[in-house]
Amino acid sequence: LQARMAWILAEAVAEGVFEGPSREDLLQIASDQQEDVYYYLLASAALGEQDLIPALIGEEAGDPDDLVYSGREYREWAAAVYEAGLLDEGYSVVREAMSVFSPQMVAQYADRHYESGQYIQGMRLLDRAVYVHGGSRFSEETFRNRYPRAFQDEIQLVMDRYKMNAPVFTALVREESYFDPDIRSWVGAHGLTQLMPGTAADMAQLLRLRNPDLSDPQTNLTIGGLYYSRLLARFSVPVYALIAYNAGQGRMRRWISEGWAPSSILLHEGLPYEQTRHYVRKITVSAAHYAWYYNQTPFEELLFYLFPDFKTY
Repeated sequence: LQARMAWILAEAVAEGVFEGPSREDLLQIASDQQEDVYYYLLASAALGEQDLIPALIGEEAGDPDDLVYSGREYREWAAAVYEAGLLDEGYSVVREAMSVFSPQMVAQYADRHYESGQYIQGMRLLDRAVYVHGGSRFSEETFRNRYPRAFQDEIQLVMDRYKMNAPVFTALVREESYFDPDIRSWVGAHGLTQLMPGTAADMAQLLRLRNPDLSDPQTNLTIGGLYYSRLLARFSVPVYALIAYNAGQGRMRRWISEGWAPSSILLHEGLPYEQTRHYVRKITVSAAHYAWYYNQTPFEELLFYLFPDFKTY
């Protein structure tokens, strides 16, 4: 909370709507912590710091027997069930006894799920490992496994068709569905890009698709890509397109027209829906990792794309 408030006040100082501590001092507060990765990244980039994604990664954890609990029986049990191809059972063992598995071991089991198309289980294991062990115990290779390029051929076809920012769209798919093409939300959103039935029907009509199968990865990505590309064209500012994707176009138009936010950053922070604020934060952090790991794109370049009025020293 302190990091978020420091970031908001720093932006308010920059926009001339708040007088108080210097912007640099406020940014330093948010940059001096890494518990909230989103605000650490933004504040550090605003201060002109470089190579921010590598700074989040430490040394690989050593011998698993050095962990707090020995847990050899759990490791042997997990190895046996994975060797037998019982991935669901292996997932349960590793997730429930995470403290006895090193990050490297978890990454190897996550790869087994990825190879079987179970991206959601693999990423959930790695997310749990980061929560239990802390990101500083992950090597870059292991940390990168949290951000797989699933359905990359299908996503590339959408990129070629709609000319969108690849790390951001890949991050959108990751955060919407964890790359599970069959996933459905409690409100009825379906598939990789979590399309609502009405939106999917409207976009399918534009694409002249009859009765599209939203569980089909290419179909879902194509329809979702068209919808997101239209939001980008309509709102111009990429972060506004992400907000509209989550909260709806009508709300986004109203928030812009009300004129209470002097910058895109403060508009995002002032949204009345925490779920939408968190949605943007998740996609930004995810896109930062995709941009760095696969394109070596600095985080500040991604920020200038998402928030065109982002300011650095």
